[in-house]
This record gives sequence, C-alpha cells and structure tokens, in this order.
Amino acid sequence: MRVLILAAGLGKRMKSKYPKVMHKIMGKELLNWVIDTSKKLNPSKIGVVLGHKSEMVKSILSSDVDIFYQLEQLGTGHAVMCAKDFINNEDILILYGDTPLITDTTLKNLINKHNSSNADATILTAIVNDPTGYGRIIKDENGKFIDIIEDVDATEKQKNIKEINSGFAVYKGNKLSEGLSKIKPDNNQGEYYLTDVPKHLNNVETYILKDFSEVLGINNRIQLAEAEKIMKDRTLKQLMLNGVTIIDPATTYISPDVKIGQDTIIHPMTFIFGKTEIGENCEIGPMTRIINCKIGNTVKVLRSECEDAIVENNVSVGPYS
Repeated sequence: MRVLILAAGLGKRMKSKYPKVMHKIMGKELLNWVIDTSKKLNPSKIGVVLGHKSEMVKSILSSDVDIFYQLEQLGTGHAVMCAKDFINNEDILILYGDTPLITDTTLKNLINKHNSSNADATILTAIVNDPTGYGRIIKDENGKFIDIIEDVDATEKQKNIKEINSGFAVYKGNKLSEGLSKIKPDNNQGEYYLTDVPKHLNNVETYILKDFSEVLGINNRIQLAEAEKIMKDRTLKQLMLNGVTIIDPATTYISPDVKIGQDTIIHPMTFIFGKTEIGENCEIGPMTRIINCKIGNTVKVLRSECEDAIVENNVSVGPYS
C-alpha cells in the first residue's frame, strides 16, 4: 500500500506568510503529524503533493517522502493527477496535510474494511448532526453507495443527509487511475473533484468513523487552537490511564512523543516536549520545562528548565536550575 497526502492548498484563512501545513500543534507541523501517522501503517511509499510556497514546505520534509507539485489550484482530483506517476497497482490511501488528529487505529480499520470487502474504493465517512460544509454520501435504499455530492452542489433534499465524506479514502491503484480519467470540472467551482471518482467505480464501500474530531481540518487559527487542545487532552488522558498522575491537566502540556513511567507525578504549569523519556516514581514540576531529556527513576525536578540533558536515577534538580 502507498500513501498520498494532499498538501497544496493556499490556506488563506490562516492569515500567514507560512503555508497552512507548516503551522504547528504540540510542537510539530500539521503535515508532519499526518506523515508520522502514515508511517505507522508501514506503507511501501509515502508521497506528498505540494503547491503554495512548496519550497518552504519541502524544507520540513524527510528525505524518504516523494514530492509532487500542483502548480495550479484546480481541485483535489487535479492534485492527485499531479502525482499520476506515484499511482500503480498497489492500494493507495489518500490523506490531507491539514488533518493532524487522524489516528493510525482509524486508518488501519479503514484499510481492513477495504481489504475484507475487496472494494474498488473504501471511503471514511461520519454521521454528524450538522453536515453543513461537507460532501454528502448518497446511497440507495439498500445502503449501496451511489455518489458524493459537495455541499455547494447539493440540492435541499441532499443537504438533509447526515452521513458526510471525511475526504479520506483508500483505492485500488488501477481503479483510482481509471476513475481519474473520467472526471470533469463540470461543477459550480470549475474544479476536478476527487470525490467524483467513486461514482465511476463498481464496488465502493464506506467505513463510518466513531470520533469525528479525528478528521477535523485546520483552516484558521481558531481551529488550530482547537486541534492543539484535542491533541493535548488525548495525550494526557492516555498517560493517566497508563499510571501517570497529572495534578492539573488544564495547565500541563506534554507532547505525544513523550514517554513517562508509572507512578510519576506531574505538577501544574509543567511543559514536556520532544523525545523526552521520564522514568518511574518521579516528581516533575511545578513550573518546569523539559525538552528532549532522558530522566531516570525516582527523580525530582522542581521549577527548572532542562533541554537535551540526561538525569540519572535518584537525583533532585532545582529549584531554578
């Protein structure tokens, strides 16, 4: 299986000189969150389609990512066409560079549904109370997929449909190429929609997402802050379930790459980022900042800043170190 990530959008609503996918949550660029999640699927290749200020975005990418360019903004279907040399007979998973909250668990479930049903394409969908702004999933009376209709092109009846398209999908590579050859820019936007591809295929399945927050796209700074909070809360919750005490989650920031042992206590106003590893029975904070450190067992760090440091077992650091 291959993964293709679309990251060519302008991101005008970010009001920034930087491309949207370069903005960060929890210390990591939006696009790199998606790439790192993709790598957990063990794909044979990962490709990224760039457009707006592509050289800036290219500078944050690792060398093992294939890069393609969309020079004109002619829609998501056109973006995939720009990577036509990347598409072969392998299955191909289409993702978006501004959706950092997607999990590998959800993507694995999507891929499993695709494989078990032997579908030409399997689309990740969701049931929402307010589908405004999203493409609607059109099915017949037997629940068989018919089409995806974008919100701007939907009739009033279609706008009442609650099952929406997340944008994520996995295709048989040859079927994706076949579908792309049939789509036309005959819509209100004059664009090539990737969502027009499935209606040209014979066997299309859907997989309904349980947590809609996973596919939230980032279009402005408000949504960026919302995504940061969701990622932070998700990370802290998992640490607490694994045996770490976090006294005040509201004032504690820990990036998802951090590892912390059981029975460690994290006090308020503590920030832990990077590839930090903290052992068991430690007491960290309050008012402490730790970046890329390796901290042993039974360590106390009080009101201190530590960066790129190694702290042995049974050591006290601080205050004001």
